[in-house]
Amino acid sequence: MNLKKTQKFLNFTIFVILTVIEIYRTFKIGYPPIFSPFDSLLLLTAVFAIISGLMETGIAGTILSIFLTIPLFFLPHSIKEIPPIIRTPLFIIHVTSAMVSYAIFLSLSVIALFDLKKKNLTYKKSLLLGFLLFSVSMVIGGIWAYLAWADLFPFEPKSLFSLFLWFYTAFLLHVETDKTFKEFKHYFIAAAGGFVLFSFFGINFLFGGTHGF
Repeated sequence: MNLKKTQKFLNFTIFVILTVIEIYRTFKIGYPPIFSPFDSLLLLTAVFAIISGLMETGIAGTILSIFLTIPLFFLPHSIKEIPPIIRTPLFIIHVTSAMVSYAIFLSLSVIALFDLKKKNLTYKKSLLLGFLLFSVSMVIGGIWAYLAWADLFPFEPKSLFSLFLWFYTAFLLHVETDKTFKEFKHYFIAAAGGFVLFSFFGINFLFGGTHGF
């Protein structure tokens, strides 16, 4: 088995194991438990592992997949009753679309980091897909927030940073076609991965608000 196949196998194995755990926890509680730090990271890591493998991010993507699993061994994994406010399909769509878009941006960031010298890749289709999914997450999240708190956009750290990330990913789409920025697109796309990791770990775990863990 060559290195490329080994990387894909490892990513797929991580995806399968984490997905089985998520399904088990879903059946145990009767609803997808995606509101705790353990389950949120479980979902993000599983989605990133499979998307990273499909997008062929190489050894760096595999290492990041493994790295993301490490905190799972230290986070509380007991299953608690899901609050009624979470029990809505809108919340599932909001979280799932956000995690998939995060995984796409992370994968593109890894690819961009390894293409800084070549500068010959195009990211437009993947960026567009990630942007559209993130937009869906923002819109559905706003509707859910309005139904939950009668507020379309709660002014708290995660909401504000998500708005910044949305504008930044829109800017990345512009960079793909703008001759002024096109030369530096790899650096901008590589930075997106850092913003995603800060959004998930920095904002969710360190700050309060409706998204705080």
